[in-house]
Amino acid sequence: MHGSRRIAETRLHTAAAVRGAIVALTLFVGGLSLPLRAQTAPGVTAEDLATLTDLEAMSISPDGRLAAFVARRGDPSANSYVQRWMLVSIATGEVRELADAGDPILPNLYGYINGHIVHPKPLWSPDGAALFYRKDHNGRSELWRTSIADRATQQVADFNGEIQRIEVSTDGASLVVNVGPDPERAQAELQREGLSGFLFDERFSLPISTRPVVPRDFGVDARTMARKSSTHDAQERNFSVDLRTLRYQEIPAEQASAGSTPTPANEREPRATDDKGRRAWFEARNPAMQGTYPPVTLVAALTPSSKPVVCGAPECTGVRFSTALWRKDEVLFVRSESILPGPQTLYAWNVRSGAVRRIFVAETRSLVPDCALSGRDLVCFHEELRKPTRLVAIDVERGTLRTLYDPNESVARRAGGYTVTQIDALASPSVTIRGFLVRRDDLAGQRLPLAMVTYRCSGFLRGGVGDEYPILPLAGQGVAVLCVDAPMDGNLLATLVPGELNSALRKNDSEKRLVQAGLDALVRKLLERGDIDGRRVALTGLSFGAETTNYALFNMPALTVAIASSAAMVPSDVFMTQAGGGWRAWEKWGLGDPYSERWRSLSVVYNTDRITAPLLLNVADHEVIGGSAETFSALDRAGRSVEMYVHPDEYHIKWQPAHRLAIYHRNIDWLNFWLRGVESNLSGDAAQYERWRTMRGNQCRLFGEGGAQPSANGSPWYCESAQR
Repeated sequence: MHGSRRIAETRLHTAAAVRGAIVALTLFVGGLSLPLRAQTAPGVTAEDLATLTDLEAMSISPDGRLAAFVARRGDPSANSYVQRWMLVSIATGEVRELADAGDPILPNLYGYINGHIVHPKPLWSPDGAALFYRKDHNGRSELWRTSIADRATQQVADFNGEIQRIEVSTDGASLVVNVGPDPERAQAELQREGLSGFLFDERFSLPISTRPVVPRDFGVDARTMARKSSTHDAQERNFSVDLRTLRYQEIPAEQASAGSTPTPANEREPRATDDKGRRAWFEARNPAMQGTYPPVTLVAALTPSSKPVVCGAPECTGVRFSTALWRKDEVLFVRSESILPGPQTLYAWNVRSGAVRRIFVAETRSLVPDCALSGRDLVCFHEELRKPTRLVAIDVERGTLRTLYDPNESVARRAGGYTVTQIDALASPSVTIRGFLVRRDDLAGQRLPLAMVTYRCSGFLRGGVGDEYPILPLAGQGVAVLCVDAPMDGNLLATLVPGELNSALRKNDSEKRLVQAGLDALVRKLLERGDIDGRRVALTGLSFGAETTNYALFNMPALTVAIASSAAMVPSDVFMTQAGGGWRAWEKWGLGDPYSERWRSLSVVYNTDRITAPLLLNVADHEVIGGSAETFSALDRAGRSVEMYVHPDEYHIKWQPAHRLAIYHRNIDWLNFWLRGVESNLSGDAAQYERWRTMRGNQCRLFGEGGAQPSANGSPWYCESAQR
């Protein structure tokens, strides 16, 4: 099982580190200022990526004049982040710092932490005079308020629980705050239960912890977070905060949810409503296609009682849409022009006339649902393949774009020396796989080593899913880097709902085989084009990308070297994931028996004799027990070349800046060594090369010419180089 799957405690960096970072770092209009290592080469460096400024949580003021958002920049040297609430004038682009945004927020839903940093949007007071927001500090989740006029900031409340949602009440006089369980009560309940022993049930996930992650009476499945009993509702609390006095009181759940209306079953996201009662939504109008991602069509109603109008233009029907907004008599919407990664187009549909006009085309999926209207401007966070995130305003009448705030402009300038080429191949007769090939401009015409980064490629080409494989810095080393988007069968997506889709993909290993066929096809395509040296091929990935990499180790003879951010698909998963159903969850895929032939066809553990590529594992401590340790031990016992690093206080997504930079450097060093024969030592760890040279000697004794286990793909290139 891949994706969101790990359960653990939140461990944020210490208050001292945060305060130190805040004192040491200053903010200026161009971005968050940090001391950086001197650049030793042109182009984008690993340090550049590790210290990019990320933007999120944008909200437009009630009068439409201002946009508030969070700017966050990592400081690897202090292993912390500097986060600020920023304010920009949409008319002039004038930017100013508003308030400290606190610690990074790693959402913790009943014990589950993925590692993504997600900052919730702030709320404006109805008069636009103040901003309310969640601020995490020293492990506490608090409600804060900042005055727009004088930047006076105050803590409103600490509700002794994680703030999960903040809304303005229907009368506009108060905030309604939804808060998760009381952590002190939860720990006390677990302590009490532990005195007589814990029942081994669905609250356990042994790779993460040897204790339940929630008390028995919480009534929540630890892995799926599904509500298992009515006791679940009793753990959440709701508070009303008076906007005038800032006093708060706990309110019943039914009062907190008043005014919400259920969504009709036929409506799909994105949806749009306005203060005139107009609505717009998407419908899957083909009865035979009601699956996860079926073709959908834009529909609107001009009044609550009027008959829905269906858009008949071809631009209004497709598979992927985001951002639907009302403006005058038009619905603005963003359409991805293919199920594959690629351009996004902003359109406007006039509901009265039926006309559809194209406004703006983005080269990659970046116009996400966070976009918001301000007069004639659509304000969005926007990325391009070679440009990191920035805040922009798109004039919806003229189709022009202007930048409001670009904290990463210098990185975008240095990314100009790379060429990005779209590469398509067939994973099957009806399924296309797409990648984006990144090369240094000055190496045009040369066959380069290839490193593939998985498994999604939208927006800025940074580091793949999980951001551990620095695409531009690696290309700067003289490697052709292919960001690969995992192929998807459009027919299955259109006809099967999520549970059915997952079962179909797992059945008979069809998903693994489709992806592997796609990777092989891309490599052949690059060889035909003359882009790569087919004897120097690497594959990398996290989550499903790690599954892909582990599978390729024994199914891709052309593979020279690999890196995975976690192990995947090992027999012990069946025993250890009691959360979510234990072995029963695997049984529905025919994998309930870890000793079966199905497992033998899927797992590295049973196929070590077929593996020739050295493997580097960079894993989180919360994922090392089970899959990662089992994979490492199996390969090590079989005499294969494997090295594993374990990163403390990390989750499925590694969030700490120091770890990210260390992983960037180590991955570049590892790939330089095995693909280019270069000891770049960006890690500053000379001892690693003693181990790697020993590995290389072992590789050549096993797989080189006259070796004990000669490879059907021929002697590794580095063995021939060593012999010369």
